[in-house]
Amino acid sequence: QKNKPIANSPLKYKALILYYTLYGSTKEVSQWIAEGIGITTDIIPIDEYAKTDLSSYNIIILGSAVYMENIALPMRNFLKEHHSIFKDKDIALYCVSGSYLISGKRYLGLFEKYLDKKPIITAYFGGRMIPEKLSKFHYSIMKKYWSDRGQKVQSFDFTDKGEALKFGAKIRAILAEKDGKNE
Repeated sequence: QKNKPIANSPLKYKALILYYTLYGSTKEVSQWIAEGIGITTDIIPIDEYAKTDLSSYNIIILGSAVYMENIALPMRNFLKEHHSIFKDKDIALYCVSGSYLISGKRYLGLFEKYLDKKPIITAYFGGRMIPEKLSKFHYSIMKKYWSDRGQKVQSFDFTDKGEALKFGAKIRAILAEKDGKNE
């Protein structure tokens, strides 16, 4: 998926968002971030990465859902296998979680440990869970998780388009500064 750049944007950068999502919240946040960046941004799930030539991208933004208090296993495996491809690129990271206010910084730390470099910017965002949309397997895991905490599985939606747009705008500002432009 591609977003259209802001008309007459002086930036010649091209961004790539590589993400992992299971139920769609991280994909939606990816789209909002791309909208906030305002330059040509491709949005690709990590399972389609093999078809992607990274050489044309100036920045790669990695996004992952958080499951069971860790970065999603498919993203961790992806980074273990491919971390070296990011060494010559600017990297930004974000994660999406229902417990982002409590543990967002910790999740980003878990995310960063799979890279050989420090990202230029990071963010954490609220996620969404709709129990009726969970697979039976995931529902049973969530039921046990919440039961262990004396609670029932509940729906929540902490997604915030405005925060994702702001993160995209911050990425754009960093790129503009690198480009020597003042926007």
